[in-house]
Amino acid sequence: ARRAVESNPHFSVPYAYLSAALVRLGRLTEAKRAAQQLQIRDPGFTIRRFAATVGRVSAVFDSFAEAWRAAGLPD
Repeated sequence: ARRAVESNPHFSVPYAYLSAALVRLGRLTEAKRAAQQLQIRDPGFTIRRFAATVGRVSAVFDSFAEAWRAAGLPD
């Protein structure tokens, strides 16, 4: 995720994945910073909107959604 952010820092999606990864690593402060960068690039981001855009397979998506909530991203 970090490489994707570095490759295209203006694209919002890699920040979402970076944020989730950082939450899972226990690096909540960094995760929240990545979430803030996501919201700067996509102010309308919500977990529900993202789910509708990419499709939702509970076995995969729910873990991401939980991490995004921990990072402070809106439902």
